[in-house]
Amino acid sequence: MTSSIKSAALVALTSASAVAGTSVMAQDGNWTGPYVGLSFGSVTADLGAADQTEQLYGGFAGYDYDLGQWVVGAELEFQKANDLTLGGTEIEDFTRLKLRGGYDLGNTLVYATLGGAQVNTSLGNENGFLGGIGLEYRVTDQFSVGGEFLSHRFEDVGSNDLDANTISLRGTFRF
Repeated sequence: MTSSIKSAALVALTSASAVAGTSVMAQDGNWTGPYVGLSFGSVTADLGAADQTEQLYGGFAGYDYDLGQWVVGAELEFQKANDLTLGGTEIEDFTRLKLRGGYDLGNTLVYATLGGAQVNTSLGNENGFLGGIGLEYRVTDQFSVGGEFLSHRFEDVGSNDLDANTISLRGTFRF
């Protein structure tokens, strides 16, 4: 992991911890319902002998079920990579379908996620897998902020495997 990704992860987790330690505006820790949001972050990708870190941005939509102490849900996400080229191959965007499960701490949700991903490159599309962790904090009943780290694995992009790690800051509107 490059130093810029490590720095971004440290900032995201420190910010989330500071927010979680402040007084709570939202009174209900119920996470059940649909949500949409925007994300901004960075991606570090390795393809063969080439690696690069660039910015990415996107949007997501999902639905969570609060089961008491546990929360489960599903999410569809799209993120566009900004000028990410590895060994002549342009990485354009990522589309993900994720399942997530986490622990309900009232206004804070700590979760793990697994799913499938598709990367769109100048060589075509390739499907792969992802796993990650995240933290979400409800600022109000309808708005939350958080951070998420995802690790992706795609086989046979060109003649090489593509590994990509993303870290994103997220803003979420809940219905």
